[in-house]
Amino acid sequence: MQLPRRNRRSLTAAASRVTPSDSQYSRRLEMPWQNRALYYTDAIGELHYASQFYSRMLQRLRIFPGYRVDDDTVTPITEGLPVDLLNRIQDPGGGRTAILGMYGKLMFVTGEGYLFGRGIGEGREKWSFVWREELRFDDTGSVTHVLAPSVPYETFNLGAANYEELPAGTAVAYRMWTPHPRFSHWPDSPMHAVLEEAEELLILSRAVHATATSRLVRAPLLAIPEEIAPPPPISGGDEDPLNDPFLRDFTEHLEQAVENSGTAAAMAPFVLYAAAEWIDKIKTVNLHDSQSDYLERDLRTECIRRIARGLDLPPEVVEGMSSANHWAAWWISDDMWRSHGAPKAEQFCDDMSEAYLRPALREAGFARADEVVVSYDASAVVVNPDRSKDADQAWDRGAIGYAAYRVAKNFTADDAPTDQEHTEWLALKKVIVDDQGNPIPSTGAGAGVSAEETVVNPGDDPGTPDGQPGDVSEGTNLPASAARFNGAAELALFRCRELAGSRIRSRKKSCPDCLDRVAEIPNPLVASALGKDGLEQLECPDPRVLVAGGADSLKAMLVVWGYTPDDAATVCSTVELHAARTLLHESPSVPDSLMVWA
Repeated sequence: MQLPRRNRRSLTAAASRVTPSDSQYSRRLEMPWQNRALYYTDAIGELHYASQFYSRMLQRLRIFPGYRVDDDTVTPITEGLPVDLLNRIQDPGGGRTAILGMYGKLMFVTGEGYLFGRGIGEGREKWSFVWREELRFDDTGSVTHVLAPSVPYETFNLGAANYEELPAGTAVAYRMWTPHPRFSHWPDSPMHAVLEEAEELLILSRAVHATATSRLVRAPLLAIPEEIAPPPPISGGDEDPLNDPFLRDFTEHLEQAVENSGTAAAMAPFVLYAAAEWIDKIKTVNLHDSQSDYLERDLRTECIRRIARGLDLPPEVVEGMSSANHWAAWWISDDMWRSHGAPKAEQFCDDMSEAYLRPALREAGFARADEVVVSYDASAVVVNPDRSKDADQAWDRGAIGYAAYRVAKNFTADDAPTDQEHTEWLALKKVIVDDQGNPIPSTGAGAGVSAEETVVNPGDDPGTPDGQPGDVSEGTNLPASAARFNGAAELALFRCRELAGSRIRSRKKSCPDCLDRVAEIPNPLVASALGKDGLEQLECPDPRVLVAGGADSLKAMLVVWGYTPDDAATVCSTVELHAARTLLHESPSVPDSLMVWA
């Protein structure tokens, strides 16, 4: 399929295909600051490190075409011409990792780059994202691939061997750039604003290097009286320093200390015999002030801090004070992605849509070409926070279900237990279940939580009861111990409802007239008489708060009967939960599932 051709340069988008008229324009847009930015990125480790920031994030994006709808969302397109056209843009080895990575790096350093495709129409297309110097445009709009020179930074006087011959019509280039606020066709980048600071950092680093390597500032001058020096063994002048016995022996001592630095002899002092009147005349003369050595270190730190604050990325990336700098295990937080990564990903998608995909669809006669956009999926970029502990707490409070709990724990539905395994687990844990076999969480004041501490959701409907009482008592034909347990539980249930009625009456100030119709009704029936609407008018709290503490006496009684405190708390929590769920019903009974504790 022939790629689209543009007859004029776009003035609104930050991406366009290079045409014959654009080739001259592109040459005029060569800006010296971009070459400086490339050089500083290579020469300064902190900047080279920072240049990987966007590259690492964008590499893991998944790019796909879709239709943009009215609410600014994108409906993915899974097949058809848009998918086929976008799939052409891939690295030579497949995927788009190299293209996206180089896009992020060049947009950070130079603010400009070219999506370059070759082998068009030959069945072996190769796509890459390159810097301008790798391409050469002639007046016809044809693209020539410039191979790298043998010596870095030597781009002049390139020979024929530096040009890759590409047949006519088999290469295409799309210019993509970050618009400058002054002129939209000028490129701009985060590096543009810190070039002077980068030059300053380079000068300071060179000064530190010069200080460390200069022999004049490291070695002092040794002043020895001439009277101490013995006469040379061989006459012939003093032009040869080694003809001086003292200098020869002293030099040999220094050389041995360097060559055998790991031995004790290297630390042995040099012994000098001289007349006593001259010994104190030997001294060293420092050629520099040691207090002023490496003053550039603090200046470099301050300069790096200024650069970090001037770049469009988290300062920790440049300053090296965060685990985010370990690229081998790079984790991108959601906030970091929204603030820095997402805008750059959206820019790439917009560039691809405007320069390549939409023009190609229009030329192919695709009906909805103007509605198609390139979008991205960042699920492989952003690392979801570990919510394992949150899931445990939410599960204990009955706030999430099995499916959500497994997702938070990084398990799938295939890891769910079978019905038999689940039943065995419930038996081992002595968990109370409702009539449908679902576990009832142990929460509420009966489990050691006061009414004020109970976690509630105001406005929740207590729900339907587990079962309406029948004509025959559920305690019929039970053993004596079970009948005793059932009676105590019924009394605790009654006490919960009575306590709820008392707490409802205490909210008279919220609606003075709401309680008139229940003035003669006993407390256990106040909630059912008022109904849900009446409770809302009184602004009553969650039913679990209204019944909280009603089973405290049952808990103490069960401990006396031999139940462990934990088991007693579980039973009382279940009673209070059942009381809350059936608070709007007139005469609920203890559920059958509670009798497993009898």
